[in-house]
Amino acid sequence: MIAPNAMRPGLVGELVAEVGEGHPLHALTLLPVAKCGGCDEVVFRIEGGRFVRWARVHLTWSSRRESPTVPRTEIFDSFREAVETHAH
Repeated sequence: MIAPNAMRPGLVGELVAEVGEGHPLHALTLLPVAKCGGCDEVVFRIEGGRFVRWARVHLTWSSRRESPTVPRTEIFDSFREAVETHAH
């Protein structure tokens, strides 16, 4: 499902709260574009790079800094791949 505009600030806020130093998404600019309706997986567009890349992130909704391996994140070269490889 496409992430509605009204939902996007909350998704970014939660990601920023959870991601700390050492995490692959730390200090990157990310735009949420899709959220699974059945789980906590969100696809973010990684902004500002030479090439467009996509991150599928499993948010914990803890609203606190997690370990460098959490939230679980996978990086993809295409939006389609990020969505199609998601096991609902």
